[in-house]
Amino acid sequence: MCEKILKQITEAMQPGYSKLLINEIIIPDKGAYWQITEQDMVMITLFGSKQTLCEWYDLLESSKLGLKVKGI
Repeated sequence: MCEKILKQITEAMQPGYSKLLINEIIIPDKGAYWQITEQDMVMITLFGSKQTLCEWYDLLESSKLGLKVKGI
């Protein structure tokens, strides 16, 4: 679903001008606070969702979307 939403957004963006800001918590592979990992476990349990840094890169920089991650 989010790929479909992002596809529509990228089609409306103006190349060389538009930027997409995503406000999201990305849990580091090591050293994460327990409160953040607890929230992630709730999301996995309730919605069957998970998110890693690699998955964000794979999604945003896929050939379908063609976005480039500039910073985190």
